[in-house]
Amino acid sequence: MSSQKTTFALIFSATVIIRIAFYLLSGFTADDALITFRYAENIIAGHGFVYNIGERILGTTTPLFTFLISLLMIFKLTAHSAALLISLICSGLTSIILYRFAQRLRFGKFSLLPLLVYILWPRSIVADTSGMETALFSLLIIAAFYCQFRKIRIYSLALATLATLTRPEGALLLALLFAVNCYADRRNIFAYFIIPLSILIPWLAFSYFYFGSIVPGSISGKLALYSYIETRSALEKLVYLLGWHNPLGWLITLAALFGSWWLLAKQNFGKLEIIWLFLMIAFFTFSNTALFFWYPVPIYPVYLLLAAASLPLLWDKLKIDASYKRLFSIGLPLLISITLLFYGYRQLGYYQEYENYLTGVHRAIGLYLKSNAEEEDVVAARYIGNTGYYSNLYVLDRDGLVTPSAAAYNRRGDYLGFILDNRPDWVVAAPSRITGRFAQNPTFLGEYELVKKFGENEKTRHNLYRLKDSE
Repeated sequence: MSSQKTTFALIFSATVIIRIAFYLLSGFTADDALITFRYAENIIAGHGFVYNIGERILGTTTPLFTFLISLLMIFKLTAHSAALLISLICSGLTSIILYRFAQRLRFGKFSLLPLLVYILWPRSIVADTSGMETALFSLLIIAAFYCQFRKIRIYSLALATLATLTRPEGALLLALLFAVNCYADRRNIFAYFIIPLSILIPWLAFSYFYFGSIVPGSISGKLALYSYIETRSALEKLVYLLGWHNPLGWLITLAALFGSWWLLAKQNFGKLEIIWLFLMIAFFTFSNTALFFWYPVPIYPVYLLLAAASLPLLWDKLKIDASYKRLFSIGLPLLISITLLFYGYRQLGYYQEYENYLTGVHRAIGLYLKSNAEEEDVVAARYIGNTGYYSNLYVLDRDGLVTPSAAAYNRRGDYLGFILDNRPDWVVAAPSRITGRFAQNPTFLGEYELVKKFGENEKTRHNLYRLKDSE
């Protein structure tokens, strides 16, 4: 095996091993991931691309990831195992691309730095092992930028198009690459139209005729839900995105600014990446949506690449003895690794607790319903991942992701009206939260009885109610 192939193998293995270790220690799987798993399992079972059997509603924004999970399930993998396998492979390839990117941008002895930070980046580790599509989306984004940098424009557009089928915000990169390539290479404009259209049109046609819409119901559902529920302020979102709640976040932002300057001045590289990064951060900062931990993770490979570019600049400016430079080149990566491992350890504890909460509350509710509900019963819930997956009941999604009719109620905060108008057999509600306070309403309690409480304290507690005349 050549030296370069050995390096790639080591990089890939290190990335995967770190993620497997985190997953085994935390056991964490995001609740939303199980929505995708249920879609994939219904596809394999022959029920179609549906969440509730017989109900053609596109309640997931990641069709490509769903199809890939389904494809692997043909080989007898579970949906969970398939999702984890895809994510591990994608995260390993992302590290390799970051290394090749740094080499071609002449990072020199610091070429390993951006991938080292990515391998140990706590948010990436969590998102890449949570069962979500994040690792696939991150790979497609960084690979598209790498192909664009190498002037393999057809590949960059194809990758950006696949990113769009993985998460809707991939359309931003696709639009940027399409505009840049059409302007720079007018002779091949036809090809730049054909590549995205040949990938998107089959899916859009299928979506329109199968679901009746090309817009995922989960998008309109979330917009309706968050139009009434107050989300974090723009400043709070920005602080979260860039990690400004700790000194490391500020240092990385400062490094990214200097690194961007060095790349633009010395390499004539970075304009497209900086524009995309700025637009993505602006979107997450100012859009009226809840900022879940897996949303911003795909920006980090590009962000960390820009930040790592400050090191070659700093290396050139250091007017110190060569022996001290060697100490710097060894000591800095070591310090970064120790710092990231410290934050990763803290994250591990948090997500162990989070998984315990999901298992003890939402999965427990699903398993209780599996044992006590009738097969034809309907359950209304918000966290439909674990609850829906483990109960295998028909679900009325109070958030509106797979139940479009909930959107109108959520826009006006009429959570009780949705329940009374639909009269599900079972209702899951957290009375301490704004979306579940209807459970204290006398009208609701006249229709439903409390069956069981799940959760150790009032903050995390969810109650299960049953329709009184359904006994």
